[in-house]
Amino acid sequence: MAAQSTDDKQLTENEVAELTGFSVRTLQGWRQKKCGPPYRKVGRSVRYPKLALLAWNDSQMVAA
Repeated sequence: MAAQSTDDKQLTENEVAELTGFSVRTLQGWRQKKCGPPYRKVGRSVRYPKLALLAWNDSQMVAA
């Protein structure tokens, strides 16, 4: 497997929680409701592509 660049890293839900400030429980609830940031699931492992997470976060901006 080729080494991933830092920007294309696959993040765990704990890493996403630390990066975004959302709780792991919130991320789990969003996955159950089929909303929130995009993720990949392989077996029992959940990973969030960092670039997709950042794009999703930017898309949540609401103009005043």
